[in-house]
Amino acid sequence: MVNILRPVGHLEKASTSRHSLGFYRSVANTATYSIPISALNDENSLPTILEAALAKVILRHPNLCCGILGEDTKSPAFARLDEIDVRKRIEYEKIQAITPKEYDGALMNLLAKQHSQLWPEIERLPPWKIVIFQPAKAVLDEGKKVLDVAFFYHHGIGDGMSGVAFHLSFLPALNAVTNDLQNSISTHNPIVTIPESLTLLPSVEDHISFTTSYAYLISKMWDAFRPSWLFPDRRPAPWTGGKVTFEGIESYKVHARLLTIPAPLLSPILNQCRKHHTTLTCLIHALTLASLAALLPSPQAIKTAIPYSLRPWSKTPRTEITVQVCNHPSHYEEETISALRKASTNPNPNSTSNSSSSPNSTPSNDLDSQIWTIASTLKSNLSADLATIPKDNLIGVLSYVSDWHKFYSAEVGLPRKSTFEVSNVGVLKPLTSFPAPFSASAAASSPAEGELTGKNEESNDNPAWTISRDIFTQCASVTGEALNLAVASVIDGPLAIGITWQDGVLDEELVQDVMKRLERMLVCIGEGEKISAGGVL
Repeated sequence: MVNILRPVGHLEKASTSRHSLGFYRSVANTATYSIPISALNDENSLPTILEAALAKVILRHPNLCCGILGEDTKSPAFARLDEIDVRKRIEYEKIQAITPKEYDGALMNLLAKQHSQLWPEIERLPPWKIVIFQPAKAVLDEGKKVLDVAFFYHHGIGDGMSGVAFHLSFLPALNAVTNDLQNSISTHNPIVTIPESLTLLPSVEDHISFTTSYAYLISKMWDAFRPSWLFPDRRPAPWTGGKVTFEGIESYKVHARLLTIPAPLLSPILNQCRKHHTTLTCLIHALTLASLAALLPSPQAIKTAIPYSLRPWSKTPRTEITVQVCNHPSHYEEETISALRKASTNPNPNSTSNSSSSPNSTPSNDLDSQIWTIASTLKSNLSADLATIPKDNLIGVLSYVSDWHKFYSAEVGLPRKSTFEVSNVGVLKPLTSFPAPFSASAAASSPAEGELTGKNEESNDNPAWTISRDIFTQCASVTGEALNLAVASVIDGPLAIGITWQDGVLDEELVQDVMKRLERMLVCIGEGEKISAGGVL
């Protein structure tokens, strides 16, 4: 018997269709967990601890309890699974490395390998899993057991914030199981029975009352479907890497790299963002733009995207696994790219302090001023976009796409529409207790940003397990941005930027050079210097 929970929503269809075509595979959030060896008692009990904790998380999150029916059709649906064997949802990988740098390189290669895979048999198997990466003893903290827990999932069941939500449940679940270890082991059943009463949160279109003006609808439909041979875009086409090709689909492979900024530098970077009336996301966006401007063979227009969460408007808290996201696009003309390129290749050697930079200053030959102006302008534009929600938002017109498979397939053979994306899931702030169930109906009548119903489990002020790092990554999109930058951090931990791209779309040397420049400029800001890519030209 098929237990259909609800139809797949319009935004969710954008992901189910891409997965069925092989255009988009997975999202992931990888957190570094550690526990004192003394608190673990018997290391052989670790698999049981992980399984028992995962079982608790599954029952907390309805989106982890379903499969997807008819993904290759126009009318897919979510269906409740009868049971889930947690042993089949956990994979283990040992990483042999001598140094932390070697370990991180190996970790990113393994994440890329996982991101390159499609989800099998999603009608009867849940399209998610966790992978436990275990480092060699040489890179472990002394006296601690350290694991990287990667939560991989289908984009149709979770947005970027959903990866954080998983760890907000998994960490307290691990601590609850560990604190009552003997009982947890004796009562553990690896087969999780899914309750028949299970319900999913509404799709974002049903959760938020979007309104669309005729002018906005016509403009978006025109942008998407106008015959380019008859009405070409008058603006120069942006540089977006390699074209969308059938070969890229058949030989699909993801590359992944990690850029880490130490925790002591993060606070001064955030202080400078506040001083210049912008955000970390907008700053990284501007720095990436400047890096590409300096590295492209010639000045060309660049088009970008910044995803943003719609949870504040649906009052859905950060604890939930769901799909509520939209994109803010930006287009930079050749003139802007040329100015950045000139400033990047001819840095002002006399600039030693960013204290004089004004957030409202006019772009000049000074790279520091240009970047802060771009970042602050982007913040203003993004804020203006958010201020209109729920009126005239892209989500409100998705229902007019009748066939998502046809929509995406039509892009094969064409240039990509966007150059890069910067997505930021923010700071992972661990909970001291396992989150209680969320009620969408309660949130709808509450002025707060979502509500939890029932009571949280007893809080744990002295947790055995802790999280010291968070890495956000996603697969490369066959029809999407050529370069993806995914930003995440954890309280008192480093800033991690997961960088991914599709094999054959970008040269690895170009990506490595972008990373070097981006790292150098972030370090400059963190150390109180003016922004410069000096030393990596």
